[in-house]
Amino acid sequence: MVIPIDLQLRHLCNTKELVASVLSTPYVKRNNSRMSSIDNSVTNMDNLNEKQDTNSILQRLLINLRKNNINLDDYL
Repeated sequence: MVIPIDLQLRHLCNTKELVASVLSTPYVKRNNSRMSSIDNSVTNMDNLNEKQDTNSILQRLLINLRKNNINLDDYL
């Protein structure tokens, strides 16, 4: 796998490569008015897939380095 297991499972379900039954009544409920412990912000998203980055770790690193204008030549 090239991405975290939770993102891989989500991808397999979204692409119908993994099919499973789910409970019709959830055991927990999402509370969008509470701050996330990850990014300290309040997010109200209907589609949780929009928040997930399914790129590989290497792709995410390179994207972030480029976004922050970090020149890799200085480190080689």
